[in-house]
Amino acid sequence: MKRPLLTILHLPLALFLIAPHQSLAEKSAQDARPLLSETTYQALADVHTMTEKGDYQEALAALQKLGSQANANPYEAAVINQNLGYVYHALGDYPKAIDAFERALNTGLLPQILTHSLTYNLAQLLIYTKAYREGLQYLNEWLKNEPAPSSEPHILAASAYYQLEQYGEAIPHARIAVQQVSEPNESWYQLLLACYYQLSMYENAATLLEEMIVNFPKERSYWLQLTGVYQQLKREKQALAILELAYSQDMLDEHDLLRLAQLYLYMEMPYKAGGLLATELKAGRIKKTKENLELLANSWLLAQEKQKAADALQQAAQVAEDGTLLYQLGRIYVDLERWGEAITALQASTKTSGLDDPADAYLLLGIAAYRLGNNGLATKAFTKAVSYDKTKSQADWWLQQLAIESDPETTDRVL
Repeated sequence: MKRPLLTILHLPLALFLIAPHQSLAEKSAQDARPLLSETTYQALADVHTMTEKGDYQEALAALQKLGSQANANPYEAAVINQNLGYVYHALGDYPKAIDAFERALNTGLLPQILTHSLTYNLAQLLIYTKAYREGLQYLNEWLKNEPAPSSEPHILAASAYYQLEQYGEAIPHARIAVQQVSEPNESWYQLLLACYYQLSMYENAATLLEEMIVNFPKERSYWLQLTGVYQQLKREKQALAILELAYSQDMLDEHDLLRLAQLYLYMEMPYKAGGLLATELKAGRIKKTKENLELLANSWLLAQEKQKAADALQQAAQVAEDGTLLYQLGRIYVDLERWGEAITALQASTKTSGLDDPADAYLLLGIAAYRLGNNGLATKAFTKAVSYDKTKSQADWWLQQLAIESDPETTDRVL
């Protein structure tokens, strides 16, 4: 929180002065306001001169001396404490400034205009020193008596309520502060947004973020937050549109690019996901890890682009020799009837530790070998596949076919 800038009212000292030549009748004709003695008036005038020069230690000493002489006059003591508060504030001694202001206010003798100003100053200091509840008591009193509060007191109240985790109380003040200023204050928007998040007010957060993007279009976090809020509200099309706009402005890092690809997949747009991933992998903005290449392959598979899926899996297999990846690659080659490449991938998959269930790999390996005319390899693969319950019946059938083809007499008997 920024250091409080106290509102200092430089009221004319003559306002508090008892003029020696003034008659009692003349004084009674004025308002009943207490006035300063000429001695105190002159001393305070000297103090004001010191503070204007920045001689705060000298001013402090003068006020302390003056205070010790004014104990019998409560009104003069109140004015001296008021000035002490400003000097302590200037010296950065906020606890003493608070104490001086409170003593001045508690007399009830100061003019209303000065009391009003000191009430706000005291609220600022208390909130600055994290005495939020006490500060809010003074601030709310000040707001009740201020005909047209500016944005600053409202944002001060919002900040204090936020620190007290009273987000519902903070929101109206933060809204007023944001709406009153002609030049948007980014930190005030952020405070209001944080309150909405704390109370799960996502519709309000979405509306505010839309406004924040207009006012602060270069801040990528607002685009990403709006995407997340839209997703929270199940407004996926709008989430996708915002993320695409952010992408078009080159605002996305690797994590966000992957998020966009996954959103494409969620929206059943696998071709766009594949195109995005392929482009960004090639450009180096997405790392060529096993997981990212596998995501690319799955995107192309969902888009029915089997050759592109095979190319992606081939790259993934080069990055990490993973049995499951090699099996998936072999299966795609079988679908493409590229038997030799299928055999290479499937044989490699069965020799790795990453393939938890090799039954299908042996079955497909046998089929690929058979299609290529390598009956010896096919027999070995089907024999392996027979040992697994899930592929036993299919492998048996293929072994019978191989036996028939290798024994012409068996073929004649079958016919």
